[in-house]
Amino acid sequence: MFGSLLMLLVGFLDDIGVNCNLWSYPYKLTSVVPKLVAIDYGIIIIAHMSVYQHFKRWKSFLIANVIMATIFSFICEPITVWLKIYRLDNWEYAYSLPIYVAKAVLVKWIVVIVSCVLIILLYVQLSQIVCDNFLQYKYLLLYY
Repeated sequence: MFGSLLMLLVGFLDDIGVNCNLWSYPYKLTSVVPKLVAIDYGIIIIAHMSVYQHFKRWKSFLIANVIMATIFSFICEPITVWLKIYRLDNWEYAYSLPIYVAKAVLVKWIVVIVSCVLIILLYVQLSQIVCDNFLQYKYLLLYY
């Protein structure tokens, strides 16, 4: 769930950035998609999912995301600009840092909330099944 939600958010944010002329992609991977799909839907998502999987507690998750965001913002993004596959039009590398962290925190928060709701619904459903079965058993004992 984390990876899927993050993929949707990354695609949405990338579309906003391109449409608002914050950044652009000089070379198109395909004629239909004007973005760097391999990085947006591959490397970034896999890195975030690895952090999510290995750092369960919020504090360690935040620290790992800040480290990862720093690497992506100040090392990976300049490399893609140097390779001329990514161009900063009205954007700075420093702007990316809080967005990398915020999107991971937002998606983890959504996953935690949805998981809690699903657990509560499952508990309610199971308790209803147990009560129904108990009542059926009770009536069987009274009948015989």
